[in-house]
Amino acid sequence: MAKSSNASGQYWKIEKQDNGYYRLTSQYTGKEKSLDVTPQKDKLMMAKSSNASGQFWKITAIK
Repeated sequence: MAKSSNASGQYWKIEKQDNGYYRLTSQYTGKEKSLDVTPQKDKLMMAKSSNASGQFWKITAIK
């Protein structure tokens, strides 16, 4: 991960999906790429936006 800065890749758009999950995209990549997980599910990456299950995120409140 990069150090915090005023870079467009560090500004996120969180869009609610019809399935109750959310898709996360960055200002830098726009809707072309979404936050995803590697096939091993051990790292995060930006990947071409699709209906891949790794691109849908559940956001829950912490109590």
